[in-house]
Amino acid sequence: MADGKVFEEDGHPNFRLVYESAFARVCPGETYTRDISIFGLAEQPHLFNAWCYTYNALRSYAFCKVVSIEEIATGKRISGEELRLLMGGTLPPPKIHD
Repeated sequence: MADGKVFEEDGHPNFRLVYESAFARVCPGETYTRDISIFGLAEQPHLFNAWCYTYNALRSYAFCKVVSIEEIATGKRISGEELRLLMGGTLPPPKIHD
């Protein structure tokens, strides 16, 4: 959060987060969707950076598992499995803006 940037367009969040509830073991497949803004990242919004920020931030919340995060403006989406591979260095960072 050092640079204080907020990824919003006209006051609207730039990312859509889909996550399983903490009760997924009781209700398998139950998910929630939340449009979010990402604070304190680089000058240009980049989905991998947003994913890493979200992944780290959500570890302290009561969310069982992040299913996906999508950049609303472009529709580009990355799954939780892809995130785990990216954070482990298995895949190169995705190209979001051509």
